[in-house]
Amino acid sequence: MDAKTFRLDESLGYLTHRAARALANDLGRRFAEAGLDLTAEQWRVMTLLWGRDGLTQQDISDGLLQEKTGISRLVDGLEARSLAVRARDERDSRKRRVYLTIEGKKLKRGCIAAALATLEQAVVGVPAEKLEACLEVLRHVARNLTPTDGASKD
Repeated sequence: MDAKTFRLDESLGYLTHRAARALANDLGRRFAEAGLDLTAEQWRVMTLLWGRDGLTQQDISDGLLQEKTGISRLVDGLEARSLAVRARDERDSRKRRVYLTIEGKKLKRGCIAAALATLEQAVVGVPAEKLEACLEVLRHVARNLTPTDGASKD
């Protein structure tokens, strides 16, 4: 594809963004229908904390490939809903760790059910081999565009 034939609405960036927004919107709708006061963006933070509670905001930022200021706002929202708390690191008082509250931990089952329903709906009619090929292409694109320490790309 060159500049003369480029079509934004057919580009990889546009289509991946559109798919990501559609997934987030559907997930947000399912959360609301289930009475879960959580955004799709906050869900991403929660998934990391369900896997390893007590991460630093930098750990969360690195894990989600998102700016630290955005993570701070997301954690603010989780704290406002009493789903998470920040605490000073015992070994390094400059760091703050994020911990789920009991209420935050209770949301896991409902959130996962909503997320699985969204993913199931997203791939209706997509043959398994095409879905796997799509996922492999996306992994490859991510590897190609992720900065490395000088190692060559595949």
